[in-house]
Amino acid sequence: MIRCHTCREEIPDPQRAWYEITGWEQPRRQGGTNAVFDRRRTGTVMCDACHSRRKFGGSPQQGGLFDA
Repeated sequence: MIRCHTCREEIPDPQRAWYEITGWEQPRRQGGTNAVFDRRRTGTVMCDACHSRRKFGGSPQQGGLFDA
């Protein structure tokens, strides 16, 4: 069982979780990341709903606005 670092809810499907990583990135000339080398998971996990809130400017206290 894994839990979201932000809301502490259980994440039933680990394939739908977002995993924090560390590593070395190589930027693309057009912008963005070309590659990540020596990628490692930190152990911090975020659920899809918290990821959507964070990505689109919401907060964990906002409730279920972005829930599927």
